[in-house]
Amino acid sequence: SAKHLFLGEDSPLDPFVDIHAGDLAVHVIHGIGRYLGLKRIRAEKKVEGHLVLEYAGGDRLYVPLRELHLVQKYIGFEGRPPQLSRLGTRYWARSKESAREGAASVAAELLRLEAKRVSVPGHAFRSDTEWQKELERAFPHTETAGQVRATQEVKRDMESESPMDRLLCG
Repeated sequence: SAKHLFLGEDSPLDPFVDIHAGDLAVHVIHGIGRYLGLKRIRAEKKVEGHLVLEYAGGDRLYVPLRELHLVQKYIGFEGRPPQLSRLGTRYWARSKESAREGAASVAAELLRLEAKRVSVPGHAFRSDTEWQKELERAFPHTETAGQVRATQEVKRDMESESPMDRLLCG
């Protein structure tokens, strides 16, 4: 059976993530490596557990369990897997900075679009007509309190000149 890391309740990692030998992992400082398992290492008169991560070129990093918060299982999108990082280079730091700049750019664009959206008045619909109220009274099912509240909130939004910003899921 494959060696795997059991994450208990006191673990700083999400207890629902189970990482197995061979899975990709991300170290905040060193980048993407392959988790090989746990190894107990004696240092300074005590034995301590370490995660073993393998990087490009076969380099290995031994991460003490007390630094587990720096590591998480790599969860990516469908498609080709990422390349393993190379230890001792600035590639991972540049990748993180590029991602940070990209996220800041997207956030700035979203703020710009939202500011533009709320600065233009929307269409305010009229209040319900008597025909609409009669149609609703004829509805053959009993609505839940949440459905009634959602309907009232949506109608209030639609009668406002502010652009509606609501996601309704049922």
